[in-house]
Amino acid sequence: MKIVADRKTLLQISIEAAFTFLRLHDLQLTRAMFLEFGVYYGDSAKMIATLLANNSTNDHDGSAPTLDAFDSFHGLPEQWNMNSSHPTIGFAPTGTFRVLNASKLIKDLIKSYKNLKVHVGLFQTTLKSYLHDRHRLHEGSVVAFAHIDCDLYSSTKFVLNALKPYLRKGSVLQFDELVGWPGWNIGGEFRALEELMKTSGVAILFMYSAGQAVSCVVDGLR
Repeated sequence: MKIVADRKTLLQISIEAAFTFLRLHDLQLTRAMFLEFGVYYGDSAKMIATLLANNSTNDHDGSAPTLDAFDSFHGLPEQWNMNSSHPTIGFAPTGTFRVLNASKLIKDLIKSYKNLKVHVGLFQTTLKSYLHDRHRLHEGSVVAFAHIDCDLYSSTKFVLNALKPYLRKGSVLQFDELVGWPGWNIGGEFRALEELMKTSGVAILFMYSAGQAVSCVVDGLR
């Protein structure tokens, strides 16, 4: 696994890899899903939407691929426990990462980025509804890229299990807190990914990292 300078560079590499995946499999953009889980104040969503517009040759209707971004904007739905006795980083309580004046933020995001769609609510509700509609409208849809910034093991596990039927060899997954924080190897996003590999037969190739963030590609499916 190679190290890059920062998360912006990591996102750029991941998006380029996603478009390479689509070209290799000759997949139309209408079948490709570009997703983000955990928006917060939208820093990464803005970068991804811009990268999609810049890297794309544009879809048949002249628009760039859509980034579908998911967040409740109410913060963590449960306490994020870390394997640390440190008084300030041992856990993150329920509600951490709550966004103030979320409605204004969402309006500003979708106004400024025409290829960004925001799905508000818990993943368990919004993602299920999105995938149902996606399957109905675009049968054979695949995950080209997913930015997973869920923090929690439970949230990451749900997202990965829901996306598994839509993964293909070459699908790109970028995690925001996969490694490097106290207890990363026994909890959080890493534990959920490890379980996916062990129980579902999804082989993962780790490509690049920037601090806690890691970009991966699906290398095989059972």
